[in-house]
Amino acid sequence: MIDWDAYRAAYPRMTYPDVVAFHRRVWDQFPDQEYHSVPLLARFFTTVPRGAAVLEVGGWRGEAAARTLAARPDLARWINFDVCEAAV
Repeated sequence: MIDWDAYRAAYPRMTYPDVVAFHRRVWDQFPDQEYHSVPLLARFFTTVPRGAAVLEVGGWRGEAAARTLAARPDLARWINFDVCEAAV
């Protein structure tokens, strides 16, 4: 079981390796994180101009990026940074 309340409470004191280790535990227990809202993403990206670059922090395996890029091939690029090495 992941204790997200404990994670949020400890986060200000965590080192980067602590955060990476926590997200590795999340990956080990819940690798499927494809729970983004397709309608919400679609609505948001109507406000993003053609040719824009997207920087996503915490994009996991990139499911939201793949779906959005399929619908918006006019975006210049999508860069995802995630602390979970197993996910990316």
